[in-house]
Amino acid sequence: MNHSLTSSALETEIQEIEAQVPNVIEAAKKITDLCRSRLWELRDHVVHKGFVDEAEEIHFFKHTKQVPLVHLIYYSELLDLELKIPVCGKKARRQWIKTKWKLWSTFLSGHAQFWKYIQLGHTHWDPQYFTRKKKDSLKPAYAHHIAMDPIFTTSHDMLLGQLRAYRRAIGYLRDKRNTQGSGTFRPRLQWSSTKAALTELVYALHHTGAINGGKAEVKEIAQTLSSAFHCELGDCYRTYTEICARKKDRTRFLDGMAYTLKAHMDKGNV
Repeated sequence: MNHSLTSSALETEIQEIEAQVPNVIEAAKKITDLCRSRLWELRDHVVHKGFVDEAEEIHFFKHTKQVPLVHLIYYSELLDLELKIPVCGKKARRQWIKTKWKLWSTFLSGHAQFWKYIQLGHTHWDPQYFTRKKKDSLKPAYAHHIAMDPIFTTSHDMLLGQLRAYRRAIGYLRDKRNTQGSGTFRPRLQWSSTKAALTELVYALHHTGAINGGKAEVKEIAQTLSSAFHCELGDCYRTYTEICARKKDRTRFLDGMAYTLKAHMDKGNV
């Protein structure tokens, strides 16, 4: 199973559902069903194929499984939010949104150290966090109704999925508060190239000093672009290392972008 292609296909299917089913509740139902199905497919693959080594297992639980898992938690939370939001009374609606916001924010604050570990691209605790053989050595400080069985869960993969999903859910609440609307998805910009391409852009902006007079950190730029383009970059430090290891075309996206723009200019198009 090519996990990268599977993840890409899932992202495309979710975008299509959002575009075709603008009602949040109906779209969220379809997407959660889709993600559950994809997770069980991945579980079946893990049960029957296993992993070549520890590195492959870590990558699976830290990155591959996260794609359907984060979407599943996020859209499940949206369902709970939209189904329970008061129909009448602006004050009651605001209070419900405030309650969810506080719930998610408190959870994020409670796991700030682990999130820092992820954002800084650390890997020294990965065997402890993202392999199943180590899971009994840590007592998970979280619980969730979507938790999968021991064969398909490590001590921290669900926690990572929740952190990513809740951060995204807070962004959804921020949009809802700004527009004072509900029940439909807002049009959004969606990154449709590869994560490696976006990583090239992140590092180009960082090293050229184009953001905040050159004072913006890589992780700040990555978080901003990830949020703006609704793309989960994952471990951009690792991706950057892989880009640097290319034997040629290490800036293939940026080079291609410059070439395309110049060709467009040469044609006299605006």
